[in-house]
Amino acid sequence: MNKSLLLFTILFSSGLFAFAQSSIALVLPLNGDTIEMKNPMLSWSYMGLNQTPNERSFYRLILTEQNENQSAEAAVLLNQPLLLMDEIPGTQLFYPFDAPVLEEGKWYAWQIQKIQNQVLVDKSEAYRFFIPAPPVPAHQFYKIKQHHDGQSYLAIDGTLCFEFQEKYKDESLLFFLFDPNGNKMQITLEQGYPKDEASQTNNIKHLGANYYILNLGNNPISGHYRLVIFDAKKAKYELKFEVK
Repeated sequence: MNKSLLLFTILFSSGLFAFAQSSIALVLPLNGDTIEMKNPMLSWSYMGLNQTPNERSFYRLILTEQNENQSAEAAVLLNQPLLLMDEIPGTQLFYPFDAPVLEEGKWYAWQIQKIQNQVLVDKSEAYRFFIPAPPVPAHQFYKIKQHHDGQSYLAIDGTLCFEFQEKYKDESLLFFLFDPNGNKMQITLEQGYPKDEASQTNNIKHLGANYYILNLGNNPISGHYRLVIFDAKKAKYELKFEVK
């Protein structure tokens, strides 16, 4: 037996030849792609004879978390699968809603395998994709109104920013803050913009308006709060906001 024929026999018998010439190609997500949704479409193509999946011949999908300094191939081979599905009807599916949730800020690796008579006969390359963390929302200054419109605003990171149009200027702002249980809170106000945004903002003071920061401290109680303000003429203003 010549060397070329011997090498082909070894590769074919070990399955390495089949994998090197894989008929399965991953399509979506693209390798290294960033996916905004947590239930992405996973799709692939097969160059061979398409068959209806059955207990003897089917596709297997493996998806796992990819650790730092780890290749997608190593992740699929070594890590505990988050999703392992057999007998997939077709060449695409959405990541199931009842599977473990894909977490923000993490990489995931996946691969499609062809199983025939309980033997792995073909497999695709391993691809990876990233689930990004949502952008941190910028603080918005809500306008205090004399006639409350019923809307509830959102405090970001335990901080509420609001703008109070003062017709009659007073030395200090008279206000009361009530927690979700209706209890009056002892808290102080700051004027201006949050420090991380002041450098990005010009003209933070405008004629006839003041900008205030209400910091609820670490780990504030979740729920709806009520802020009541009185101007120098004792006119009442109110704003409701929520801490999640």
